[in-house]
Amino acid sequence: MARGSIVKRPSGNYAIVHYVNGKQKWETIGPSRREAERALTARKREVDTGTWREPSSETLAAYAERWLERRNPARVGGTGRTRLAPSTFEGYRLNLRRHVVPRLGTRTLSSLRTEDVDRLIAELEAEGKAPGTVRNVVVPLRKMLADAVRQGLLLANPAARADLPPAQDFAGKEIPAAQTDAIRSALLDLAPSDPLRNELDLLYVHLFDIALGTGLRLGELRALRWQDIDRERRLIRVERAYSRQQLRRSKTESGVRSVPLFPSVEAALRELAARAFERGRYAPEELVFASMRGTPLQPSNFRQRVWDPALQLAGLDGESYRFHDLRHTCVSRLVGAGADIKLVQAVAGHANPLITLKRYSHLLDARVTEAAARFDPAPPASRV
Repeated sequence: MARGSIVKRPSGNYAIVHYVNGKQKWETIGPSRREAERALTARKREVDTGTWREPSSETLAAYAERWLERRNPARVGGTGRTRLAPSTFEGYRLNLRRHVVPRLGTRTLSSLRTEDVDRLIAELEAEGKAPGTVRNVVVPLRKMLADAVRQGLLLANPAARADLPPAQDFAGKEIPAAQTDAIRSALLDLAPSDPLRNELDLLYVHLFDIALGTGLRLGELRALRWQDIDRERRLIRVERAYSRQQLRRSKTESGVRSVPLFPSVEAALRELAARAFERGRYAPEELVFASMRGTPLQPSNFRQRVWDPALQLAGLDGESYRFHDLRHTCVSRLVGAGADIKLVQAVAGHANPLITLKRYSHLLDARVTEAAARFDPAPPASRV
């Protein structure tokens, strides 16, 4: 029967000592005695069953490179279970190499403790990194170390209980009606001539109208095809989106949804259909919003050449409005108009109506105040 004990060091951390073939083996666990107890129990079990091995001397930097190679979705022969979406993998790779490896890369895996991850978080916050950025750094570290635990290289994940900053609530701006009108007028003024129709090319005006009338994200609009539009049922079917140049199906079931075809959207689509027909691109698989070459619109080009100049011309460049704020404006206007919350949830593509209620609670509060003036479930005349 394996022997062992727990020792509290002067630093405040707990260490465990156990015996393998009569030799003492020390291992510092961290500030939690409970984790030390679990570690000692696990080590004694490993000694008794003959599965114990020396803690890994591999550095975090070396393991990170191995882990990224194994998780790379472009790796030939990779298994689906260990792959990530290309955009997710790229984010993980950048955050690990930019923020984690420079600070913790020389440490061995077995020496990492929760306090090391907490120190990393504190340093990032001291540099002025936003809470969301800090969380995006720790998430791949936590996932990577979880794999190390699963592979037997670590007993516990030191990032599992890290002191993360609270998640930020969704920060979107509702654009007032006068300002959406000003942006649309600016887009009209900036519209180039259409040589095929001998008039202005209103592609981006229609893009604006449809974004404001549907609440679709720019990536969803970029991926929209003519076959996704059902005029008879007055619906737009949203099934896919572009993300960092990658076309993919929505990650969640709620992301695949049907959006109502409101009159303003229907009028814009009618004009776009005529434009596409004259260019020989009105076909089911063709994109509704495409470049002159028929390729998907590029977000950076659109922002620099269309959106930012329109804001400047409208005198709104100081407002920092994003194209994505049209989505927030669409949903806000639906809530303000008294639309059923389940309909708003479906339009927004939220997985749960509680998300919708939380993000737009300020508008719902206004409706509650209005109800207090309009309704009374127990009017005085009904009382005895």
